[in-house]
Amino acid sequence: MRMILIRENSWRFTDPKVDDEIRSDDEGDDISQGKIRALATIGLSLQDEIFPIIAECTNPRDAWVRLQNYFQSGNNASRLMLKDKLNSIRLLEGASVSDYIRQIQEVRVELAGIGHVASEEEIVERMLNSLPPSFDAIYQSFCNGEDLPTFNQVAARLLQDESRNNMREKVDYVPITMVLLVSQLALATGVGK
Repeated sequence: MRMILIRENSWRFTDPKVDDEIRSDDEGDDISQGKIRALATIGLSLQDEIFPIIAECTNPRDAWVRLQNYFQSGNNASRLMLKDKLNSIRLLEGASVSDYIRQIQEVRVELAGIGHVASEEEIVERMLNSLPPSFDAIYQSFCNGEDLPTFNQVAARLLQDESRNNMREKVDYVPITMVLLVSQLALATGVGK
């Protein structure tokens, strides 16, 4: 939301660090209109269930401070809950690697949303330690390297492996299907009696 306010040149009316005296009409904008625009931007950016927190605010600075207080009060609990959620994500045998990666990315974004940016190292270690035994070769190859891989490197390697395994399964099923079709055709036509 802060970035939207900056883009709209409304952050100066919202920023709690800027004194009211410093807020001047530098660009010829009507200050009261700027404050109204900033407050409207904040209100329109909120989900319906969050809006009541600022419903009575008449200026953007108060709205911003109320939102900061609201979200920071539950910050530790949210951070712990999201860290637990991240630690509980596991790639199960046969499960979709894409879904696994998506779940990790979602929690990573949620953590960033409450001001806790999970380090690349933390995420990669979590990913590698939650792989099933069928990925042991990948795990070992990354662990034996000099540097810890990036999130994107691990994700790409896991997706490659999944794709390769899926192609193998399709190739393995083709001959079996062909054998069954040929057998049925032979029985139907009486060939081989």
